[in-house]
Amino acid sequence: MLNMLQTLDGLSSLTEWLLNSWVQPLFILIVGATAILLLKDKKMRELLIFAVFAAIVGVFVFLGNDIFGGNRGLTGVAKKAADKVNVASVYIRK
Repeated sequence: MLNMLQTLDGLSSLTEWLLNSWVQPLFILIVGATAILLLKDKKMRELLIFAVFAAIVGVFVFLGNDIFGGNRGLTGVAKKAADKVNVASVYIRK
């Protein structure tokens, strides 16, 4: 059991390393390059739509752990709601 917990802790640190070292900088690079291309081509409507979608995705990329991680945010709310649900068991006699 302890070995499995150590493995899960290693996966957690690997996930954090991947996010901080690769995903977040790559996201900024792609958003910046796309915005520059849209500005160069003077496509303002597409730039506005892209900025809205990039902001929404950016929230999940940069704040995903704060929103969904552990017992905080939406995960904590869902767990508390699930704990309050009464479960009825039905027994069938033979």
